[in-house]
Amino acid sequence: MKDFMSEKCEGFQNAEYCVQIIKPTRDDYQNRKEYFWLVQSFNVLSNYFGIAQVRVVLMALLCAKDNNLISTKDFKQVIQFLENFHFAYTAVMSEKANRLDGIYSKFSIAIRKSSSKNQTKEIIQSKLYACLIPLIPTEEQFTEQFITFCFTKKATAANMKCKYALQKLNCYYQKKEIFEDDSSIEHILLECNEGNVTNVGNLIMLEGNLNTEADRIDYAEKLKVYEKSNYKWVHEFTNKHSVWEEKMIGNRARSMAALYYHAILKF
Repeated sequence: MKDFMSEKCEGFQNAEYCVQIIKPTRDDYQNRKEYFWLVQSFNVLSNYFGIAQVRVVLMALLCAKDNNLISTKDFKQVIQFLENFHFAYTAVMSEKANRLDGIYSKFSIAIRKSSSKNQTKEIIQSKLYACLIPLIPTEEQFTEQFITFCFTKKATAANMKCKYALQKLNCYYQKKEIFEDDSSIEHILLECNEGNVTNVGNLIMLEGNLNTEADRIDYAEKLKVYEKSNYKWVHEFTNKHSVWEEKMIGNRARSMAALYYHAILKF
């Protein structure tokens, strides 16, 4: 008997299922928590990063899952690898995704011809990981671009990748996969101040109601608001910083980049 995923995968190449990759919702999977990570990854790849090229890979993987030709562990691992790869390669380094067309096409054709889970695993290793891993930036390259991330009240394309990075860092501290529904971006030094205050090193995730409460007050007063947060990252930050000044922003941005590269990407 086919499971829920199998039923939804029949005829996956038609427009209805393409929409579920491009505009995923939890309702697509009957709000089942075990699929929340998948919805989030699809949303990130399609809407945060705008990667059209990867969709052929996602459909091939979903069809392999439907046909019981990939383990649940490998299925999740490869999709999350693609999410991390495209953050580093596309969002951070601004490399052209169309360079990957050939890799993704060959991989998708090969995986559709797979006849076993072991064969699928070998194809993922030889035709995807082996081709993409050499394209991953070094830590130095990654850091030099990451520290330029900014978030402003003005709607910009750069805001989205900065917000994503902050959400992933917050998930790391919370030991969760799914972004917090109540989170918002807090400028530790006020955005209205002059200087480098929109830089990622001056940003942290905070509950929306606390962000509103912390709006337009100085850091000494903000500490009292931060104490109310349930986010471990906020408390880790305040434990280290009884004072916060603009000259500290650059060093914190570099520390965030190093943590992201080693603890989250883990290539």
